[in-house]
Amino acid sequence: AYIVLFLTTELGYSFAEASSGIFAMAMAAAIPTRVLWGYIASSWVSPRNVLAGLGVTMTIASVLTGFYGPEWPFWQILGVAIVFTATGLGWQGVLLSEIARCAPPGQVGMATGGVMSFASAGMTVMPLIFSAILALTGSYHFGFYVIGIPTLGAALMLIVVEKKTRTALLQKPS
Repeated sequence: AYIVLFLTTELGYSFAEASSGIFAMAMAAAIPTRVLWGYIASSWVSPRNVLAGLGVTMTIASVLTGFYGPEWPFWQILGVAIVFTATGLGWQGVLLSEIARCAPPGQVGMATGGVMSFASAGMTVMPLIFSAILALTGSYHFGFYVIGIPTLGAALMLIVVEKKTRTALLQKPS
């Protein structure tokens, strides 16, 4: 919603161009990529590394969204929006399958439900933070910079955990 408002109020796009054009196409692109991330995480790259990569990419897309300006052509804005939604909407399946895999027997529902309660809290709190930043600064730009911080933090934590896990496995006697 903030992207549509940003495009209409600050960049001069019509509501139809912003919502049915950029936002709708970006959302549609997120559907197949969600399946793609699951395939990659189950076949080629560890789920933690996929999630870390998605987090870093989300951060970059968020920051790039903050840089949108009137000089940006439609296709560049659309490209960043597609990357943003493909990563921002695609991580849940990988996360939930990894939580289910790591959960103790009989505790999958509790573990996945607990994780999603934190995700839901983030989905509730981040728009409020964005709104407060918008109210304080009068600009959407800074809000997009700030909302990238949690995803970068999560990605960095996943990278550290993956590195520690790999190191521990390599040091484990066979």
